Amino acid sequence: MKKNKFARVFYKDVEEGSEDILASIELDLYVKLTRRMHELGISQRSLSERLGISQPTISRILNHDYKPTLALLVDLAYALDFRMRLVLEDLEERKEE
Repeated sequence: MKKNKFARVFYKDVEEGSEDILASIELDLYVKLTRRMHELGISQRSLSERLGISQPTISRILNHDYKPTLALLVDLAYALDFRMRLVLEDLEERKEE
C-alpha cells in the first residue's frame, strides 16, 4: 500500500499506524459501496450512467486503483441511496479517554 503523506503528518500521534487507519477507512468505504450495489442490483455500468462517468472509472474506484474526490464520493453515496457524513474527532480528547 502506498504511504499517505496526509495520514503520516496528521495521525502520527495516534496509536494505530497511519497506513492502517487509512486502509481501514478505504476498505470500509469500498465494502459498503460494493455491498449496496449488490443489494440494489446495480451494475457498474448502471452506476456509471447515473453518475455520468465511465464504467472503467467505477471499476477502478471499487478496486482501489483510483482515489475519487470527496465530491465524487458524495455523488456515489447519493446514487446508492446513502447519505455520506464525515466525522472528525479531536485527537486530544481521544487521548484523555
